[in-house]
Amino acid sequence: MLARIWDLVLERVLRHYRMSGAIVSRRAGLRPSDVALDVGGGTGGVSAQIAGAVRAVIVLEPNATLAKRGRDRFPRSRFLRGDGTRLPVRDGSVDVVLLVEVLHHIADADAVLGECARVLRPGGRILIEEVEFIGAVGWVARQLEQRVFSGVWPRDREGLCAGLARVGMRPTVLEQEGFVILAA
Repeated sequence: MLARIWDLVLERVLRHYRMSGAIVSRRAGLRPSDVALDVGGGTGGVSAQIAGAVRAVIVLEPNATLAKRGRDRFPRSRFLRGDGTRLPVRDGSVDVVLLVEVLHHIADADAVLGECARVLRPGGRILIEEVEFIGAVGWVARQLEQRVFSGVWPRDREGLCAGLARVGMRPTVLEQEGFVILAA
């Protein structure tokens, strides 16, 4: 039931899957030969938007209920259970890693960034999309995220860019509203 509500809100109410899928399609430099890894991908709604544009999509999700719903809904994607700090993927086996609104749920973002860099093939990319909750409305949203979804704050573009640089990536901020970072 939780996974259905999750999908309903993200897909129909917030239109998150379509909007974030469009950002990934527009900004990640996807190629038909690419293998994409969606870390913390939930039910796979965002990565399902790009499944036809790449060779393979792997969704890593720690929540068994969300992963099962994703397997049932999106059979073109491969779902793995796991933690972003220990990716169950071979070194140099992925072309693009997606971190779509996930890093604010992870206490050790540097460990996740290091793992993402480890699994990338030469020339691979990491795409990070995060929201920035600012002002009074942002404060309320952060409180909700922290209490309901175990959010870890703050996550800001400067800190994430520095973390990407520490693992040998060259980050570029592509969009400023919220933010999208592409690192190669």
